Amino acid sequence: MPKKIILLSAARFEIEQLLSTNRERFTYFEIGVGVEEAAIRSQRILPYCRDQQVLFVGSAGIFSDNFEIKLYNVDHISWQPYEIREKHAHYPIQNPQPILLGHKFQKNNNKLNHAQVYCGPHITDSDSKNLSPSKTTLENIELFTVAQRLAGICEFGAILGATNKIGSNSQSEWRSNFKEVARLTADTIGKML
Repeated sequence: MPKKIILLSAARFEIEQLLSTNRERFTYFEIGVGVEEAAIRSQRILPYCRDQQVLFVGSAGIFSDNFEIKLYNVDHISWQPYEIREKHAHYPIQNPQPILLGHKFQKNNNKLNHAQVYCGPHITDSDSKNLSPSKTTLENIELFTVAQRLAGICEFGAILGATNKIGSNSQSEWRSNFKEVARLTADTIGKML
């Protein structure tokens, strides 16, 4: 009998539909919203994740003027808070090294586009034109913190659904779209795993 896949998300509602139809295939942990909560909870689940297949699933904003709801495989995660990207502030310590992912969920699924993810302590709510990277880039608050703790001890992967364009309307777009992303997540990942 194959071992269960461990699913993680910041909030249960992000993957409730997936869990309701495939519960026997997964073990689930909610890691909480925000950097601090994600750090505390991902530290607590380390023993359960060691040598397991772990998939972080969630929502994200996208740095793009051509926003559409879709899922992305994450292949590169960087700690890139808005203040550093815009050169409004400098942290007294060196930025952590980016995390590269290569989980087999991602290698076996060519249907999803790939993206890099910028993480920071809060979402970007600026409409600055300096924020458009050349590669498809998402923003998620919790992922770097979780990946930093888990990527070295398990097969770790991440799939994020784009719910909104980064900018001043991010939160209202997220509220309008998160249920559709949850449905798309359940449909896609349920068939993929």
